Amino acid sequence: MKKIVKVYDLKKNSTRSMPEEKLSPGMVLANVEGVGKVWVDSAQIAQPSFKHDMLPTRLLPYVIDIMKMLEEVHPQTFEEWIDGFRCDMHPEREIKIWLPIGNTMGMYPALATAQKRELFQLLLMHTMGMDVDGLVNLTPEQASDALKAYNVFSKMFFAKQL
Repeated sequence: MKKIVKVYDLKKNSTRSMPEEKLSPGMVLANVEGVGKVWVDSAQIAQPSFKHDMLPTRLLPYVIDIMKMLEEVHPQTFEEWIDGFRCDMHPEREIKIWLPIGNTMGMYPALATAQKRELFQLLLMHTMGMDVDGLVNLTPEQASDALKAYNVFSKMFFAKQL
């Protein structure tokens, strides 16, 4: 049975329904005020102003790693990743959040696209302290194992200086 999800268009301020497997790779789950939990195109989300003129050069290899590891589920150019981290108050800390997401995703190369998207959303929501309701494409065991792996990777990255 196909899971139908709600997609919100930020430009048109409208919602539509579609099968989850038809979501494009740039779609992310968001809690939109007045609308609720919906999928939105990450390209439509406004970026806050830059807090840093540049990222430290020592962080650039990590940004490349993140970009490559998440290419299938969160495709962005190198410049988009850099700009996103430049908007963060503490870019190194944010990179230390994204690296374990990428490493965990890398443990599951055989998953189908819908499963990878759901896994990415699970990990992303986990980093924000939120639960994902009603997993459809992942088993509870897969989700639990992935969260355990994320937590191990997270401890590893937060324990070291990038």
